[in-house]
Amino acid sequence: MDNVTDEIKSRLDIVEVIQEYLPQLKQAGANWKTLCPFHNEKSPSFTVSREKQIWHCFGCSEGGDIFSFVMKMEGVEFVDALRILAKKANVILKKQDQQLTNQRARLLDICQLSANFYHQILIKMPSGEIARKYFTKRKISSPTAKDFQLGFAPDSWENLTNFLLSKGFKENEIVESGMAIKSANLFAKNKSLTFFQKKVRDKIYDRFRNRLMFPICDVHENVIGFSGRILEDKKDEAKYINTPQTLIYNKSQVLYGLNKAKQEIRKENLAVMVEGNMDVISSHQAGIKNVIACSGTALTLEQIKLLKRYSFNLALAFDIDPAGQKATKRGIDNAWQQEMNIKIIKLPEGKDPDECIKKDANVWQKAIKDSQSIMEYYFDSVFLNSDLSKVENKKSAAKILLPIISKLTNKIEQAHWLQKLGEFLNIDEQILRDSIIKKNASFNSRSIIKEKNDSLIDKQVSLVDGQNLLLEEKIIGMIFKFHKNLKKIILEFPLNILQNKKLSELAKNFIKDYIKNEEKFTEDKWIKSISKEMTDYFNTLIFTTEKDFSDFDSSIEYEIQKNINILKKNKKKNLKK
Repeated sequence: MDNVTDEIKSRLDIVEVIQEYLPQLKQAGANWKTLCPFHNEKSPSFTVSREKQIWHCFGCSEGGDIFSFVMKMEGVEFVDALRILAKKANVILKKQDQQLTNQRARLLDICQLSANFYHQILIKMPSGEIARKYFTKRKISSPTAKDFQLGFAPDSWENLTNFLLSKGFKENEIVESGMAIKSANLFAKNKSLTFFQKKVRDKIYDRFRNRLMFPICDVHENVIGFSGRILEDKKDEAKYINTPQTLIYNKSQVLYGLNKAKQEIRKENLAVMVEGNMDVISSHQAGIKNVIACSGTALTLEQIKLLKRYSFNLALAFDIDPAGQKATKRGIDNAWQQEMNIKIIKLPEGKDPDECIKKDANVWQKAIKDSQSIMEYYFDSVFLNSDLSKVENKKSAAKILLPIISKLTNKIEQAHWLQKLGEFLNIDEQILRDSIIKKNASFNSRSIIKEKNDSLIDKQVSLVDGQNLLLEEKIIGMIFKFHKNLKKIILEFPLNILQNKKLSELAKNFIKDYIKNEEKFTEDKWIKSISKEMTDYFNTLIFTTEKDFSDFDSSIEYEIQKNINILKKNKKKNLKK
């Protein structure tokens, strides 16, 4: 496995990979910097070293190599990060690699085989004729069907199950992938079973039957689930059924079509969000490819963070009622919290993007171009046909809009819309501002109390121990960074002054190897002899040193000696105590 990871690292540049997730990553001296994606900050402390192929955040202390970044960014295990990066590096992973036989990998294989199975039925089998007619009627071309891996699940109980069993997968794996259901679950509440039901009670059966199949992919083109649509709407049958939550599929963390749209979103610097899968497919077929779907779910924080990798601009193409659904409002709050710029796309009344495109794709394209900011949309919605000569209408408008304005994180933007609202209502802006302050007073007072309590707790932490550790790390960081110029200091370094066990162990290991090999000592060779945890710590110390010292000069020797003397004095004081 080490050979595989080394090959992947040799083919990929960590700066280029991280820039795919964080386009704002810019060069700053020898390193690259941007705002950290793992905690909120105003000044960039997320640092990447192209020379060492590592990353570190000085704000939250997270760091590591290319694999640890993808694992944390994607929220996946090592094996999934391996798959993602192998794909980018064009490295073929061998089937016998032990890591790839784990549960997640097998579930991904099941979903991909299922997508292939359903697609072949759609394009080749007689049973797929009804689905082919449907897609022809909806003006979906064969290349588009192939591109989105569209398929058809025939009206059969075990076609897919038998196919997957023949490929060597176990029944429990097929169920865990979401592609099959245990018969016992179907008949559990039914005491009077037919002969057929008794016969199949202990078996598994296909979850999707007689449905159009829309594979759902993650951003790396892996099929992780499905959405199945009935051909004809029926009262007693759900129009759509989806894969349940599995080890590889969580609907709150995925957006339909993002795997196809991500590059175009980055290029256009805009993500267009629609409601349905067909809206996405029709739009891509029409050449408008920065379109994705939330598939009937409200926008989650995870989905917003996923979109932020490609653009901070989001246009929504569905009804947003300012006084309406809590779930929709919560989704918009999530987007605002992540400082997304939100616009609303107005469509002809009663139309969805798919209908617009079928009539004239230019209508859909113009609607995207003419989208307006969400605050403008909210104001238009509230004040349209509203008689503002009546005080109750003014109160109603303020009741809807003030809570929305208060959630704007940018104070300039908030002030702008408060001023606008004051003009519309013919009310002094300060009165509206006071209303917001009053509403948030209890929350703010709780926050102040919490901050004071946290401050008291912080003061109870030993300042001396903290200062000593900073001095120790500063000394050792400089030794690691400039060891070629500090031979005399290294040979005479008093290791007993280091009180932190982890740092002491790392420094002792380094100095011992350096003294033993002297001129033949190489940093790369030494790193291979220590654990990953120690390697990460070593890299962190190097990064910290590079913040203050980029090149060696005589002041570094003075700085090290001065701090050694301070530590020796502190140690004597502690012994006296």
